[in-house]
Amino acid sequence: MAVGHLRRQRVNHDETSENVFATTALLLCMKEFIAGGEKPYSWRAHLDGAMAVLDKPTLERTLEREHLRKFGQTMQRLNLIFCLPTHAKLKPVCSSPFHFSSCDYFDQELGFSTAILHILNDIEQVAADMTALLHLEHTSKNQDIDMANLWASLMERIDALVKQSAVIMEDLDALKEEVEAATELTEHEELALLNQAYYHITLSQIQLRLLGHDVESPQVQESLASATHCILRIKFRSHASPSMALLQPAFIIGCFAYSSQTREQVLEVLDRMKKEQGRENARRARELLVELWERRDGEEGVEREERLRVRRGLGVPHRARGFEWSDLMAEKGWDLCLW
Repeated sequence: MAVGHLRRQRVNHDETSENVFATTALLLCMKEFIAGGEKPYSWRAHLDGAMAVLDKPTLERTLEREHLRKFGQTMQRLNLIFCLPTHAKLKPVCSSPFHFSSCDYFDQELGFSTAILHILNDIEQVAADMTALLHLEHTSKNQDIDMANLWASLMERIDALVKQSAVIMEDLDALKEEVEAATELTEHEELALLNQAYYHITLSQIQLRLLGHDVESPQVQESLASATHCILRIKFRSHASPSMALLQPAFIIGCFAYSSQTREQVLEVLDRMKKEQGRENARRARELLVELWERRDGEEGVEREERLRVRRGLGVPHRARGFEWSDLMAEKGWDLCLW
């Protein structure tokens, strides 16, 4: 139907035709999400094409079109999670301001609060500015530039990010106590756990990317262990539930996990997602993590120091010493479709 409509000359002026086109593009995007990443980045092309049609101001905003836009926006928000465990220059797709409390959720499919969007965006901006400062410091040694003042200003922004994260975690403490005391969690309480997991993960990225901690540092591993504790309490159900959203946090935790216990717990979550939900990208994520751990653990100290030296020379603020997941994924040509 979509191809037939695209052949029509008036496809750009016919609402039904464009709705069919957008629906097809969104379904192709969803297919790529769960297929395992054989076609790197193709889901983005499908999503961009669908939203370009659905956001056109010239067509009437019918109920069907609004449903499609909500579906597309959910996928766009998933893209935000793609920013979490990497120093790649990926920008959040949602740039409009939000005015919700820290416990308001976008929707039940995502499971994290709107307040995290600001932190994600700030992490990306501060990391980019840090990269620029490192490059400036490396190339302008003989110029009259007050580097100390520039670095002091950047550190103030980083400190503000840490404090902001701490405040949000304090806001969630009361809810955490309520969840911890429950013997049988409701799905709403499981969403609260998923939300907490994302904040612990985000805190680990601030520690890694902005504060200069190594992956092996107790602070980073403590943040990851707290996130793991949250996702392990989420129950696998026979219907759509928060367990459907566990692939992203489990994969991010796995990318930086060093203890055998945390690694085993991550694999347990991924195995259950493949078995009970049929998620092919969960299997791919498992394969990538196992190979990542093998290569990282087998890397000699000299190799680690050389890798760190190269990254510093490139002005990369990320301080992970070991072989990184992004290196391996690029080597394989995988996208893993939001993991």
